[in-house]
Amino acid sequence: MKRLTVLILLFLLLAAGCTGKTGQADPTPAPATPAATAAPTPGSAPAVTPEPAPAPKPSETPVSAESDGSENLGYFVLRPSDGVLEVPMMGLRIPLSGELLDAQDHLTAEVWVERQEAILYLALKNEHPDTDIYAYPYDYIFLSIWGETQEDDDPDLRYLGKNDAFYYYYLNYADVVSQYPDYFSEQADCMTEEELARYDALMADAAGVMAEAEILPLTLPEVPKPEDLGEWFASAEVMNLNGICVSLGEFIAENKLTLLNIWGTFCGPCIREMPDLADLARDYGEQGFGIVGLTCDILDATGGIQQDVVQDALDILESTGVEYPVLILSPELERATDLMYVPTSYFVDASGRVLEGPITGSMSGEDWKKKIEEHLAALG
Repeated sequence: MKRLTVLILLFLLLAAGCTGKTGQADPTPAPATPAATAAPTPGSAPAVTPEPAPAPKPSETPVSAESDGSENLGYFVLRPSDGVLEVPMMGLRIPLSGELLDAQDHLTAEVWVERQEAILYLALKNEHPDTDIYAYPYDYIFLSIWGETQEDDDPDLRYLGKNDAFYYYYLNYADVVSQYPDYFSEQADCMTEEELARYDALMADAAGVMAEAEILPLTLPEVPKPEDLGEWFASAEVMNLNGICVSLGEFIAENKLTLLNIWGTFCGPCIREMPDLADLARDYGEQGFGIVGLTCDILDATGGIQQDVVQDALDILESTGVEYPVLILSPELERATDLMYVPTSYFVDASGRVLEGPITGSMSGEDWKKKIEEHLAALG
């Protein structure tokens, strides 16, 4: 998707005026699915992940030759220090100058790093302790930097360079604001004249600062290729809804063809397709087809089972007529599949070998039927 569209939407939200705190849902995106960097596939919902741990200081996140880079994954909040914004978990070092250097005590950076994508928002901190102004999570963003594992051809982004982990791009918000000449006048109720002037100057200086940005070596965990995921599926130890440890591979081995369907109790598209999946599991069972459901939101941040969510899952299974086995997605499998959205599904053979996937988003029963018949015919 074109990121400029996302950024324009953010600006339109801010330009609509300051939003009061009362009755507002928390708009902060989950680390695995930053709302400003990716949009769910139609018929899908963002995957739920545990609340992020407090952001470690840069000095506490060294990258060593022995590391697999996992310490760089997650959500971080950083502030500049001594005229430099250090972002080791994203492989960046940004010396500040001009207005950015003068305003460094009022700048904040929010960083999300995943194995295939990273984003940094640099913003002017909204500091109005005596007012009821709602501080948007990114406050007043004037610079965004993206890292991607594959080169991007978005003409709205300016290319910075690359290391072994990412290709880097940035968007100067002055380019966006220039398309909305009334933007600053519409922000008069949210920002003082001094803040407006500072923000304008920060945007003007952002491109110059990026010219001095350093791209550093960075290590991240590798995303298993689909052909390697079969070993993960075949050897995975997961829990059923009763909290008993079971082998996912044993469930897979019972069928010639298995559909692994990762879903969540919060996901409307997941639930809406489950009656069709339940019918297909019954209709094609004698031909060697089976389905295994994997719920992604049962475990809490410590790995414990949330019994209230288990009950939600059981209620959903009863209401949708699901009789196929439903297990709990383990953190190891969530990382191996690089789960970002649900439903996400895989067709595998009896050994766990991936025949198709990831399939992101829900489908009609008729579309699933076509895929099932094609794979069964191919397996013979």
